[in-house]
Amino acid sequence: MSKIEPEECDLVVLGCPHAPISQIKHYAILFADRRVKSRVEAWILTSSLIKRYVEELGFAKELESAGVRLVSNTCPSPMPREFFERRGYRGAATDSPKMTYYTSTTKGVPCYYRSLEKFIDVVTSKK
Repeated sequence: MSKIEPEECDLVVLGCPHAPISQIKHYAILFADRRVKSRVEAWILTSSLIKRYVEELGFAKELESAGVRLVSNTCPSPMPREFFERRGYRGAATDSPKMTYYTSTTKGVPCYYRSLEKFIDVVTSKK
């Protein structure tokens, strides 16, 4: 499914379909003591209800301090292709086969598909 290597990715999209609290907690552990590289955007997709819980539990603050953005109630699949073109994304890294398929086929953004553990060292640096 991967069409590119993780070094080519400037977008990370996690949580497709929307991540539950347990998955966000796992992501928070992985991003602890790390910072998303300046050339990369990182999103975790979740529902607004889960986002509120994650904020109350303190995971949101931890993730945001690592440069990760919690995005609620949306998904890249309904976003217009022009959004991705305007942003100039060269490639996306994701842990979701669904995201890999839709992003590469409908948005024109090639994807790297693996677990976050496999590419976190490429898209982040240690704090």
